[in-house]
Amino acid sequence: MKIEYIKIKESKGIYYIADGQVKVKDSFVVPPRRFKQDFKLWFKVTKMTNGKRIYKKKTLKYSHDTNFKSAVLDAEEKKRQLQISINTNITYAKKSEGELSLNVLFDKYMLLKEREIKENTLNIYKISYNKHIKPTLGDKKLKDISKYDLNTLSDTMRLNGYKERTVETIKQLMRPLFNYHLQNGDITVNPALQIKSNKLNNEIEINLTMEQINKLYKAIEEYPLEPFRGVFIFLSTGRRLNEILTLRWENININEKFFTITKENNKSSKTNNYPLDERLLKALPVTKKDGYVFTAVRSKNKLSNSTLDKHWIKLYKSVGIDYLRKHDLRHIIGNVMVSNGANLTEIAELLGHSNTNITKRYSKSDTFGKKRSLDKFFDIVG
Repeated sequence: MKIEYIKIKESKGIYYIADGQVKVKDSFVVPPRRFKQDFKLWFKVTKMTNGKRIYKKKTLKYSHDTNFKSAVLDAEEKKRQLQISINTNITYAKKSEGELSLNVLFDKYMLLKEREIKENTLNIYKISYNKHIKPTLGDKKLKDISKYDLNTLSDTMRLNGYKERTVETIKQLMRPLFNYHLQNGDITVNPALQIKSNKLNNEIEINLTMEQINKLYKAIEEYPLEPFRGVFIFLSTGRRLNEILTLRWENININEKFFTITKENNKSSKTNNYPLDERLLKALPVTKKDGYVFTAVRSKNKLSNSTLDKHWIKLYKSVGIDYLRKHDLRHIIGNVMVSNGANLTEIAELLGHSNTNITKRYSKSDTFGKKRSLDKFFDIVG
């Protein structure tokens, strides 16, 4: 049986051995989202000796759960090693990854985690790395980065006014990357485990009166422009912005009156169903029964956050609020429900928290809750 070799775009000299798992577009491989079985890559190197061309070929087999881009990068490295070997007639010793720069290894690590981390989270990691880590540590060899370097970076960020949550991102990014290379034997210690952390205050307080909250919700109900009004109404029930902007018509069950946030678009990576009450039913667009529920005014494309921002600022300023994020609608629900006696489990289910530890930040900021506890105590003791 003749073997078919398929080109790989943006990779010179690496070929995919056809096995029925991939599609071909313009003569190039279109890799599937997931491979069902192991796959193979192939390359060859050449050298002219005494007027004769010498060929060396190599077939590499990769596990079905290997990231395709990572496999191609690995094949390119092995092709380079083989070319050096054939040119010099010596075995090329692979350079330890501990000798490579953090920039190179971060890019490789992001490719490795591409299928495990949500796209939005992946983008946040890349932005955070490029802004905070790359300028000072990006060119350093991995093995040369110490806990002192990471702590100095963290302290500099604090001095520059960054919140502790942003500083914590350094540890969240670097700890798994260093751990990966620690397990591979490229380094002997994980310096990110020794980053100093200040106490993280994640208590949430929304300094709005009930009168302001009432006006805000009335303004949402009466906002004159669609699809913005519909998005704001869904947000006012405690849903996250990304959950609403990625909501599709197939996630809407009008007959059973519920809608589904799939695990791909849910921060907790779980598929959750939420009630579709009359208020939300009326907020749904009248037309467009396929694709995204809330789309741009002149197309079926997903509604952009930047367009939404203009209308949101106009809305909250119309009721006399100086500043309010769209995400703060979730915090309003948490604070108001705690203040009125709802338990943490109820609030966690409503807001889609993975556990009640996240929800506790509302109970800590509840002045009225403290008063209720004191009143109850004095009732008991008479």
